[in-house]
Amino acid sequence: MPFLDAELCLVTESYKPFLKPGDRPTYVHAMSNHPPGILKNIPASINRRLSALSSNEEVFQDIVPPYQEALDRSGYNYHLNYNPLPTKEKGKKTRKRRVVWWNPPFSANVKTKVGVLFFKALEKHFPKENPLSKIINKNRVKMSYRTAPNFKSLISSHNKKLIQERPSDPPCNCYRSKDPCPLGGQCLKKNIIYQATVIPEVGDTETYIGMTSTTFKDRLYNHNKSFNHEKYSKETKLSAYIWEKKRQDRNFKYSINWRILDRARPFNPVTGVCSLCTLEKFYIVCKPHLGSLNRNNEMYKPCPHREQYLLDNT
Repeated sequence: MPFLDAELCLVTESYKPFLKPGDRPTYVHAMSNHPPGILKNIPASINRRLSALSSNEEVFQDIVPPYQEALDRSGYNYHLNYNPLPTKEKGKKTRKRRVVWWNPPFSANVKTKVGVLFFKALEKHFPKENPLSKIINKNRVKMSYRTAPNFKSLISSHNKKLIQERPSDPPCNCYRSKDPCPLGGQCLKKNIIYQATVIPEVGDTETYIGMTSTTFKDRLYNHNKSFNHEKYSKETKLSAYIWEKKRQDRNFKYSINWRILDRARPFNPVTGVCSLCTLEKFYIVCKPHLGSLNRNNEMYKPCPHREQYLLDNT
């Protein structure tokens, strides 16, 4: 009787790995462009699985030939042997250390010792005198290579982007109000990186970079709320700047010009990546002249678009 990846025999009270009729196991080739640790552990993990799912050595030797043949065909010099897992004794529960992993893509063509350079950079930029050294150090930050997507997946994802029709943005509806459209007819666009240029009557011009997954018009309503009500003055660096000037001069007058810098997709629950937040941080760090009011500590803000996918909000 098959159950998940094992086949149970209730008569003889034995069990063995389940293999579909006609199925032929296939594994990553030993000469493929994968991290050495992964290639080294593939045959060992197969051996552990087959041993754990075999009730005894006789059953193991009966089912092992197709798996051994697949390993030989993939270029591995490894002989599968029956090695049952020892029973673990209950010990004291140890608290797991909180670790941040850095996973660069692996390529056999790269001869540079990326890990050595990475940890040297950690020691250089986060010495013991740095307040962040308690969080960013060799004990808290670990490195592990990841495999990059193959050409087939890259080409298919690229073709999907070209073939897939992008939803068109709705037309601007600012004609209903007396004020002109702040973005020249593009105020209903979503998932954008925008720039605000503050032009005071007296003083220097300042700029601010922001992003929104909703329409820009909805985001502008919140900006105006923070400009007009002091209790919301700390919502953004832009509103904090406006209220700082108002406290210095009650008659502070200014105008703001808005423009779209870029567009990106918000948080994807499948990949766990928010391209919109990543792109905003790129503009703040790599193009500081576009956002003089922004600060680098905004890099550490959590993604606000992820919350809608949490179970609490479903």
